Amino acid sequence: MLRPTAGKGPRPLLILALFLVFSLTAAGRTPSLRGCSIYILDPVRDLGQPACDLTSTRVWPFASASNKLQAAGPLQPWEHQHAVNYWTAEAIKVAGVRAPSLHAADLIFLHSHCYEQWRLGWWWERRGHNLAGLLPESDQYLRRTMRLLQTWPQWRESNGSRFVVSPFHPSTYTETVNAMRPCNSSVFSLVATHAQFCTKRREEHERQGLILPFVTEFRDRGPQALAGKRDMLLFYKGGCADPAARARYAWGKLQRLAFVTATKPHLGADVDVNCGCDVCPRGMNRNEMMARMQRSVFCAVLAGDAQTSRRQAESVLRGCIPVYIGPGFHTLPLAHAIDHASFSVFIRVRNVTWTMGANGANVGANGPDVGGAWYLDAPVPEAEIATVGDLGDVVGYLRKLPPQVVAAKQAALAREYHKFSYRARRGEALSGAQRIVLGRLCERARQWRARADVG
Repeated sequence: MLRPTAGKGPRPLLILALFLVFSLTAAGRTPSLRGCSIYILDPVRDLGQPACDLTSTRVWPFASASNKLQAAGPLQPWEHQHAVNYWTAEAIKVAGVRAPSLHAADLIFLHSHCYEQWRLGWWWERRGHNLAGLLPESDQYLRRTMRLLQTWPQWRESNGSRFVVSPFHPSTYTETVNAMRPCNSSVFSLVATHAQFCTKRREEHERQGLILPFVTEFRDRGPQALAGKRDMLLFYKGGCADPAARARYAWGKLQRLAFVTATKPHLGADVDVNCGCDVCPRGMNRNEMMARMQRSVFCAVLAGDAQTSRRQAESVLRGCIPVYIGPGFHTLPLAHAIDHASFSVFIRVRNVTWTMGANGANVGANGPDVGGAWYLDAPVPEAEIATVGDLGDVVGYLRKLPPQVVAAKQAALAREYHKFSYRARRGEALSGAQRIVLGRLCERARQWRARADVG
């Protein structure tokens, strides 16, 4: 177990780090990593927490051929849509900024990937059962880990600002999220939605952490991979609310149902908008779903149970212009580094028919206030947000967009799309998303080092 100390020691990886900094930045692709030292803290190895084995079917039961968690077929832990902790740790290793010891580090990254994936396995084993009052072992260990870290001098001297955590799964227990990023601290969080931040104001996001895109299986193959004939205008496929039990569902699932229903009169050869998913009964094969995104000019990107979804990253990485519909807009990840307005379509609907009443049993998830709570994460100019009367007007609006506007958005998408990928282009060390995340962490590390040197 590590002995916490505020001291600093030698940095034997410095030469390797500087070499990689030069080689990566020479291509003009990566923010400077100079002066960046990040320790990857393993709660099992470093704190003596209970072991977590992702090769165990008890921890990760989704590697079998019969798996249907995210897509049919074997699913490895690092392939899961919420595995941002894994890919961040890999970026730290590959870029050469990994501190060899706690004493040599400016930042401390909590490598919680195994515990976070274990939670999914625990839920899966108990699906269909009442889990009220039950807590996965993994969450117990994560909370215990955070209690230990808060006793460390590194935490106390920085009020947690030297620590990076990733309570990314949108359904992470609120108590676990609160334990991982206490609101009286300055810990830096990698999250899926701004609801996981303490302060829900766009101007406060960057101070608290980063909103990240979901993980997909797609490698960055270069902008040429987006080329090809697009003979479809609009595509959407996703799980919707059950019309017979609307009150049980969150705003996003209700919006999906309303959008699919309103678009039915427009269905045809170039409009394919339906409820369903790639693991639902009689659902569309995932490969076919991705192929249709690749053929479509526009893809609707609608929130789900939370303000986010993996359809966003999938659409962008297939070269399909994302169409965001609000109020109750989908998240916009990495807003400080991605020019969302340049390649996206934003549509505000006046007649909001999908919200439940203010006195409903699930008002926090589907009441009228959710539309305002799910605000845009980037400062999109009002001129870039179209307004239509009803959801049924969306298709007509898209059809009337001038060809030069569509072409400009496609060109911008080709420039920006790689920032949604966690899998590096062949021959490159880091992916676009990894470069952005690591650049922000290294900026934070340098800020801490500057303060420590002055102090």
